Amino acid sequence: MAKFTPVLLLCLLTAAAASRVSLRDLGSAGRKLQSDSLRIVWRLGITYETIYLVVGDSATFRWAGDGEHSVALAPGPGICTGLREVSEDGEQGEYTVTFGTPGTFVYTSDENNDCESGLAIVIVVESDDGAPEMELYV
Repeated sequence: MAKFTPVLLLCLLTAAAASRVSLRDLGSAGRKLQSDSLRIVWRLGITYETIYLVVGDSATFRWAGDGEHSVALAPGPGICTGLREVSEDGEQGEYTVTFGTPGTFVYTSDENNDCESGLAIVIVVESDDGAPEMELYV
């Protein structure tokens, strides 16, 4: 089985950032990711690319040390009204969501004008079409 060095992994992730990427796109054909979980460092000042996942994948938001944050669902990109908070707020925290249905999900924070300051990420969840899964060893 192929093993990826941290440098090669960084190159794969950098190349993937320029186009549509899902957790299952990393690696080479016929290999499976060891984890279907995405970890997101949740803080102001980061511009998040749209992330593509498949039904059954999960995302974990983690934050600490740069003010209070939360995780909230927004009605759409750039919309900071009508937010539905899905996590506790605080100086540090963690929230995990496992996606059971396809759709487009916009997450932001409902604390301290985080949404208005640009703290947001779009996650597109697609149905698992039976494409070959990939495995990534680090």
